[in-house]
Amino acid sequence: MRITRRQLRQIIKEEVINEQSFSPPPMDGPLENLASDVLDMMQNAVGQTDLNYSDDPLTYEDILDFVARMLHSKR
Repeated sequence: MRITRRQLRQIIKEEVINEQSFSPPPMDGPLENLASDVLDMMQNAVGQTDLNYSDDPLTYEDILDFVARMLHSKR
């Protein structure tokens, strides 16, 4: 399924609003390491270009939205 850039921006805007009201549980041990690794990977992906669709470089919000949607769909 393809979505338009406008739809993607709306999804991101809704997710940012939802994320602002969400407080993550405290993490210990291996989960803290996993979270740190994921955040590092997300930071490294900022600015990369999606060659499949020739989109603009990825922003941190784009990446965060994608990760949030993927995690939510795996529940």
